[in-house]
Amino acid sequence: MNERLKQVKELLPHGGMKVIAQKANVSIPTVCRVLNGFPSPQMERIVTCTAEYLAEVKEKEKNINAVLEKALQS
Repeated sequence: MNERLKQVKELLPHGGMKVIAQKANVSIPTVCRVLNGFPSPQMERIVTCTAEYLAEVKEKEKNINAVLEKALQS
């Protein structure tokens, strides 16, 4: 699990940890420690918020790609 969390941390866009920290209502260093594999009482909440954040980012990227494709076809 620790390796997977570290891989997720590498996938986060710039500012991602701050957004996750705000969603989970924890500090940025706490998010960083959890994503580095250290246990925390807030781990479940942080992992859930991370999954939600990554889903939002993926959806935004899809929308951006669709707009760019339409612009290129014009």
